[in-house]
Amino acid sequence: MYPLESENPALTDKRNSKKAYCAKVKTEVIPLICPQQSPNCYESLTPMPCYRKQRNRDLPANLYETGNGYYRYKHPQTNKWHGVGKNRQQAISAAHKLNGELIEASAITDRILKPSQPKLATFLKTFNQDIMPKLGLADKTIKEHQIKLPHIADALGQQRINRISVADCAVFLDQYPDTQSNRYRSLLMVIFKHAVAKGLAERNPVNDTMPKKLNVKRKRLSVEQYQAIHDHAPAWLQNAMDLSLLILQRREDLAALHWEQVHDGAIWIQQKKVERHGMGNLKIRITPAMQAILDRCAADDIESSYVIHRKPQRKVQAQGRDDFTMVLPDLITKGFSKARSLTGLFTNYKQGALPTFHEIRSLGAKIYEDNGIDKKIIQGLLGHTSEKMTDTYLGRYELHWDEINI
Repeated sequence: MYPLESENPALTDKRNSKKAYCAKVKTEVIPLICPQQSPNCYESLTPMPCYRKQRNRDLPANLYETGNGYYRYKHPQTNKWHGVGKNRQQAISAAHKLNGELIEASAITDRILKPSQPKLATFLKTFNQDIMPKLGLADKTIKEHQIKLPHIADALGQQRINRISVADCAVFLDQYPDTQSNRYRSLLMVIFKHAVAKGLAERNPVNDTMPKKLNVKRKRLSVEQYQAIHDHAPAWLQNAMDLSLLILQRREDLAALHWEQVHDGAIWIQQKKVERHGMGNLKIRITPAMQAILDRCAADDIESSYVIHRKPQRKVQAQGRDDFTMVLPDLITKGFSKARSLTGLFTNYKQGALPTFHEIRSLGAKIYEDNGIDKKIIQGLLGHTSEKMTDTYLGRYELHWDEINI
C-alpha cells in the first residue's frame, strides 16, 4: 500500500513521537537533574531504551515474543539469546526470576563493590608479576603457567573476582581434555587462594569443582623390558637408567646431578618438583650397588662436572647447558625412546601406552617394596607429599583378581 516506508503515516507519527519525547527530556528533564549543566549533558547519560513493539510492551525487560508466538530471553550481560518456549505465563515468570538474579543483584553489588573489587584480569597481572615469582616454582612450571594465564584471562578476566562462581570455573575447565583441565584447575586453585588471602574474594570457587579422573594409559615397564631397553642404550643412558632404578629420581634431577653433590658417603639431592613443599631435600646413603654405578660414570675419559654426561659430536655450548658434556632431560627422553624402539618389543603398543623413562621410578619402587623396604622410605625417595600417591605408583604393578565360586 505504501511503496516507501517513509510514506506510512503510522511510522511517521511514531518517529515524530519519539523525537518529541527525546527533545522534552533534553530541554525539560535534564535541567532538573543537573541545572548547572547545559542540555548537551544529555549526550553523556545512559541512552534511553528503544520503543518495544506493541506485542512486547507488557513483557518484562529482556523478554521478547517472536512473530510465531515463541518467547526468547536476552541475557543482559552476555547479550546471548535463550529460548523459553511458547507458554506466555511461564516465559514471563522465568524472565522476572532471571532479571532478579542478573540485573537487580548485579546492579546493587556493582554499585557497592565496584570501587574496590578488581576484575580477575587485573589480579592475573599481579599474580604473574609479583606472586608467582615468589612461589619457588621451577622455571619450566612458571613458563607453563604463563602460557595458561592468557586463556584464563580471555574466559574469566572481565568478571570481578568475588563474582566468579563455581559454575563459571566448571564451564571453563570442561572445555579442555581431562589432563589439561586438571592442570588449569590446579593453577586456578592457587590464583584464587591468593585472591582470598588478599581479601578480594570470600572463598575459593575452584575448591568445589571436581577434578577429572584420569586413567593412566602408559603400560607398566617390566624387568625384562627394562633389560632389553638397557641392552640397546648407549653407555651414558645405561648409567642414567640404572641410577634412576636405584635412587628413584626424575630425569630432571638426574640430569642436574653434580659430582659436588656426591660426598660423605651420600648423594645429596634437592628435588626440583617438590622443593616448594619442603620435602625435596634428600640425603641418600650410598649402597654398594649405587657406588658401582657412580664408579662406572667416573671411569670414562670424559671430564665433566655432571654425574650423567656424554661426549657430544660437536663441542658446542647449547642453550640450557653450563657444561657441553651435560645431558639435558629431553635428551634422556629421546635416547630412551630410541632404545625402546630398537628392542622391537613395543610395535603393537599405541603411542600413549608406550612406557617412558619415568616408568623406571615405578619399577624401582616396586622392586624395593617386594624386597621389604619400608614404604615411608620409598615415598621419601619418590618425593611424594602423600602416601596415597606412592600407593598409586606401587598399585599399578598389581593385578587384582576377583574370586568367583561357581
